[in-house]
Amino acid sequence: MTATRLLKGGTIVLAAAVWLVAAALLWRTRVPADLNLPRLDASAYFSASQLHRAARYSSGVRALFLLGAVVELIVLTILALLGRRLARGFALGEIGAGVMIGVAVSLFVTLTTLPVGLLGLWWDRRYGISRQEYWSFVLGQWGGVLGQTATVAIVLAVVMSLARRFPRGWWAIVAPIFVLVGAVFVVVGGVLAPIGTQPIRDARVAPVVERLKQREGVPHTKIRVDKVSNETRAVKKGFGWGLLFIVPLTFLLAEATRRRGGLHRAEVVPFALLVVFVLSLLTRPLQNVVSRRYESEADWMALQATRDPVAGREAFRSFTRIDLSQPNPPGWSYVLLDDHPSVLQRIAMTRAWAAKGALRSRTAPRPTRAGRSRAGS
Repeated sequence: MTATRLLKGGTIVLAAAVWLVAAALLWRTRVPADLNLPRLDASAYFSASQLHRAARYSSGVRALFLLGAVVELIVLTILALLGRRLARGFALGEIGAGVMIGVAVSLFVTLTTLPVGLLGLWWDRRYGISRQEYWSFVLGQWGGVLGQTATVAIVLAVVMSLARRFPRGWWAIVAPIFVLVGAVFVVVGGVLAPIGTQPIRDARVAPVVERLKQREGVPHTKIRVDKVSNETRAVKKGFGWGLLFIVPLTFLLAEATRRRGGLHRAEVVPFALLVVFVLSLLTRPLQNVVSRRYESEADWMALQATRDPVAGREAFRSFTRIDLSQPNPPGWSYVLLDDHPSVLQRIAMTRAWAAKGALRSRTAPRPTRAGRSRAGS
């Protein structure tokens, strides 16, 4: 028993060390390590009325997020307690019953959180953020139900089958599968992305883009233009981070469900969905830290490419003036909810970039008198 515990402890320590090394390698970005963002006062960039309006709107958004999370947590907890009764209602075998229970739980959560979504739309409409009609919102929600139902059914069928075949080690098989499937979706999305796009036709924009491509060292990159709405989808990078998150979380899910009899049992499915939701909430701050890190790099690379901190500063100011993003949100909200740097931090980066450029100009070697004479001859 002692040797087994030592082996298990050593394995955990080794896994933690590998995780930290991988995280340290992935943490590196192109943002200079010595970059210091200046402390800014929001009142220097926004009027008192703009700050007040953004604060009120953002407070409502945060309250709605917390309300939705509480509703979903209560619903999942109740369904987890009723897991055994639900399983007895489906005479389809363990896996069949588990899939049906998972689909039913997913649909019920969607139904119970729909009023919170409608309340959020009302809040957005009140502040002019959205003009979407309520019926359009409802149809849009239910339009994704089919895909959500299919996803839940497929994932549960695969996971429960592996959990029955490998009761203790199924998580080590499932985690890489999830990452691989995500990679496939991104690759397919990249292949399909050019469909419906067109070349740059604006005579004023085309030469600017060509100069930008030359400056960035990607002269052969094809630039296409796409029509987008006010709801855009961003393809997130970092499959390495995905693997670092998914593997330990899947292990924790396996350990939690094993204590309830194993995820191959239908009655455990609601509890498993509850565990997944709780883990997603607990790891959200860490995921936000990683996301903010890469979004900061994107801002820095945009400044490096455009070399126009004034334009960048005005763009970031519009996030508060138009989108009502609070420039300096409360600490707890920043940690729990924000996956981008705050508006004030992004403005500070434009200041830091400009200051760094000015420092480079002052410290650059000046040509000698002889050099100037040769250049003029």
